[in-house]
Amino acid sequence: MAKVLNGTSIPNIPWEEKPSNCKDVCWRSSLNPILTRDDIEDANSLFNSSVIAYKGEFRGVFRCDKTDMLPLLHKGKSKDGIHWDIDDEPLKFENEIDGQKYEYGYDPRICELEGKYYIIWCRNAYSGQWAEALGLAWTEDFEKFYKLGLDENGRGNYRLWLDGEELDVNCALSGPYAAENIIAAAAAARRFGLSCEEIRKGVESAPFPAQRFARQELPGWTLIDDTYNANPLSAG
Repeated sequence: MAKVLNGTSIPNIPWEEKPSNCKDVCWRSSLNPILTRDDIEDANSLFNSSVIAYKGEFRGVFRCDKTDMLPLLHKGKSKDGIHWDIDDEPLKFENEIDGQKYEYGYDPRICELEGKYYIIWCRNAYSGQWAEALGLAWTEDFEKFYKLGLDENGRGNYRLWLDGEELDVNCALSGPYAAENIIAAAAAARRFGLSCEEIRKGVESAPFPAQRFARQELPGWTLIDDTYNANPLSAG
């Protein structure tokens, strides 16, 4: 049987023909469980993970719930997709900021895009509170991972593709609405002939409007002032 995924042939993907007594659309491997908690030190369970073909082998990012029930991400590699070598140490990022490491991460997904592999997962916010959010990172070799998102100053990190050129920018604005505005501004600037470097400088120097996601550090707290449409000047 041909083994093609998203237009890419994966001849060594693990495959078993449909059992004769199976009436379902999908069927499980007779080798299950492929992984167990014994494959990682201090693990209570191992599940909801993501695997992708990589240079004739397989790579993955795995959710591992520890014995204290804290879910963390681990990377792993396999030649055949069945026998795995999974790191005992949780996933680390090359550009991680001290004091801002994610406290937990679970249910990762991997997607290849133009030679890079992007990983998205569920995590808690960096405030240290149990607020749900999404984490995003990328890797080229499944050895070094680089986190995308907010930096240590609360500024957003974004990656743009302009006419085939990759552009990383850092901006005072953050979040999905800011991303849409940055994309629109960058596209318009490109249309009027600005270079990628000019666009990068413009985005990175863009100031916050008054009282719009204004960040203030207080003893033991980070205050986010977003009262731009509920202050005396705007209401007057």
